[in-house]
Amino acid sequence: MSERPIHPKIFEESLPAWHRIFIEDFRTFKIKRIVWDLDETLGDTQAVVKEEFDLIAGTNYKDRILDRFDGLSHWAHEDGVMTFEEAHELESRLWTSEDILGWVKPFHGIQVYSRDADKNDVEQFVVTSRTGRLDKVTFAWSLIHYPWIPRENVRITTNRDVRYDFEFKVSETGLIEPEAVVDDNNDHILMMLKNAPSKTRFVWLARLRDTSVADDKRVLAVPGGARQFSRLVSHNLDTLA
Repeated sequence: MSERPIHPKIFEESLPAWHRIFIEDFRTFKIKRIVWDLDETLGDTQAVVKEEFDLIAGTNYKDRILDRFDGLSHWAHEDGVMTFEEAHELESRLWTSEDILGWVKPFHGIQVYSRDADKNDVEQFVVTSRTGRLDKVTFAWSLIHYPWIPRENVRITTNRDVRYDFEFKVSETGLIEPEAVVDDNNDHILMMLKNAPSKTRFVWLARLRDTSVADDKRVLAVPGGARQFSRLVSHNLDTLA
């Protein structure tokens, strides 16, 4: 089941000073070059994937939090719904389906922040590890939901023979030399820490409250994911319920 996030003001007050300053820099648009991940950062991808998986497999995973790679496959196998191999084939197909990914809804709070950041002269990039086979739907989705981010700033691998291209994402992010990276995948962040300039700081949109693996001062772990982060950088923090 999903967890109710800690009130953002209480969460912020629990952070060390350097992370509170980092959040305030976001809130006041002092960070002028941001790299956004796409799936589970700009868009709620797992929602549509889980919905379609439930429809096909007869499962009810819509309220579970996907917090590991191939999570649906593991759940279906553990629940005796199908073999891991069968579930993996289905899950892989859904995560790389142009039709499914075209229906992904943006996280409204992130979308609003990104739009306001653009108005405040923040340069923004989208760097995804998606396969190159998904370039058309990726560009189209970004144009519809984040039209202020230039097409040339939406980066996806040209390699069409992989399910994901993590190396491209890490390398491309390092070349951009951003001031901040916002991503839901801690493994990717750990790789980017080694490749990005020392000035680059990271927001890990953690979907669970166990954030002990993020022990680098350059990484701000935000339990509650994209929705909680958008609340943190809201200009109406005191009025949030």
